[in-house]
Amino acid sequence: MDVLESYGQNKGQLIRNVGIIYMDLNELKKVNDEQGHEAGDRLIIRACECLAGVFKGYGLYRIGGDEFLVLCLGIEEKDLREHVEKLRMDMKEHQVTMAVGMIWKEHGPKDIDLLLNESERLMYEDKDRYYKEHGLKRRR
Repeated sequence: MDVLESYGQNKGQLIRNVGIIYMDLNELKKVNDEQGHEAGDRLIIRACECLAGVFKGYGLYRIGGDEFLVLCLGIEEKDLREHVEKLRMDMKEHQVTMAVGMIWKEHGPKDIDLLLNESERLMYEDKDRYYKEHGLKRRR
């Protein structure tokens, strides 16, 4: 994560307009268990295609088996929200569901970890909401 590391090295400088989207695939374990790992891999690939299509030109990272992070430096809040809405539409079209935690700051904090932690917390709230709305038990 060179971008995050370089951000951390510039702690004295505030980068204007920072957006972070933290995402986690919903039901990947279920897909792997019930349909096999090839089906799970196809789900991950579809998720990556959705992300790459919507967030082209921004920092897009796979930070875990089913976790993704998008770092948008210099983006307006309205534009970030529009990107997330487009992502949700693309995911629906490609039969992908991800929990999404989005945070935007006009002036990023001196410590990027604050934004990362908050976006992760929001993602888990979204994930809990998804499982509750669908009457599913969350597998860990």
